[in-house]
Amino acid sequence: MKALLREAVAVAVVSGLVFQSLRHWVADRYVVPSNSMQPCLFGADRGGDVVLVNKLARVDDLRRYDLGVFRQEGTTTDLVKRVASLGGEWVEVRDGDLWCGPSPQQLERAMKHPLECRDLRVRWLQWPPEAGAPAEPLEPFMVAPRSADGLLQLPAFAAAADARRECTELRRRAARERDEAAAGDSPLWLSTARVIDATYLDAQSCRGTEGQSIVVDDFGADLWFAPARSTALLLAIDLRPDSWLLYWELRTGRRELWRNGETVATCAVPVAALAVGSGPVRVEFGHLDGRFFHAVSGDSDGLWTVPMRSEWLTADPGPTAWPLQKNRFAAAVVGPEAAALTKLLLFRDLHWFRPQLEIGMPTSQFVAAKHVPEGSVYLLGDNSVDSRDSRMFGPMQKRSFVGRPHAVLGPWPRSRVLPR
Repeated sequence: MKALLREAVAVAVVSGLVFQSLRHWVADRYVVPSNSMQPCLFGADRGGDVVLVNKLARVDDLRRYDLGVFRQEGTTTDLVKRVASLGGEWVEVRDGDLWCGPSPQQLERAMKHPLECRDLRVRWLQWPPEAGAPAEPLEPFMVAPRSADGLLQLPAFAAAADARRECTELRRRAARERDEAAAGDSPLWLSTARVIDATYLDAQSCRGTEGQSIVVDDFGADLWFAPARSTALLLAIDLRPDSWLLYWELRTGRRELWRNGETVATCAVPVAALAVGSGPVRVEFGHLDGRFFHAVSGDSDGLWTVPMRSEWLTADPGPTAWPLQKNRFAAAVVGPEAAALTKLLLFRDLHWFRPQLEIGMPTSQFVAAKHVPEGSVYLLGDNSVDSRDSRMFGPMQKRSFVGRPHAVLGPWPRSRVLPR
């Protein structure tokens, strides 16, 4: 009996040592304590995401925008943040975009690939909602015509010329379209009824409260629609003071970018892969990091990007001179009848940090660009208005790296693998 007891104690001790060794050297769990990484990671004093951290990961393998867990020097506090810089450069955040370079005078915008960086998109509106998720009413967010069976529809223009004329008036027609929708008439566009702001749908498909007063410049749509008898698709974005519209001829693949109804860029060589039939087609369109992009069927082969040109930019004289809504999305088709929409996701870019959000730094010491020395990383929280990160405590040493978040272990409804 004593021998059996000794063996049991020995097994327990060895098991404990092995378990602690694995936690220390291989992998450990991390409970997200705050909202600083919403909507990517849900944090709370109780019930926050339980994250599996891979401690075998090497800090030198990190890429920009990867998640990492770092330990604050001189403490036992671990932080999970997103890596904005891997050192050896200056960084600055301007109106939602990250700029990097060898000096404050030589900064270039860091550009995400529109498709390879889908995991960095933040859900602003989703229809239909995910299975089991709360259904958020569309009316406060969308002017959304519906078919008899309840599906959303893309209204139809009889000719491209009609759409060209109307695309210059999206903002002025917003209120009228809402009145038409209330009266039962068909709006000219499927469009947002309010500006796209910095709110988001979290992992539970509930809307966060942060960011309601902040509009965003980088946003877009990922939608599935059935072309049926449509001859062209129209996807429009308002960025004050201009309306930008993607005109796509479905049969030929020809694409044009319109600015206030005037063609400013074309896809000179039609891509054969863009010719579609009558089945549902996935289309993505948006503005990201100073470029417009359009993709079909989720394939990079059909990706078209158009950088914003300096001659297209108009100095903003302020809200008094331009008392217009900003940052809206609209869609329609050209053809004899409306087209059914089966899925719609409106998303915004991950980072919308602005210099005035920097806190904890005396005004006399404030500088827009920050230097990140070699051997350091610059960390940012996804939920900018509720994140303590490198904007406050500066870059962190790479040696403080603990590991890379690999997956959310729980609570069970939120379990998933983290792509970054």
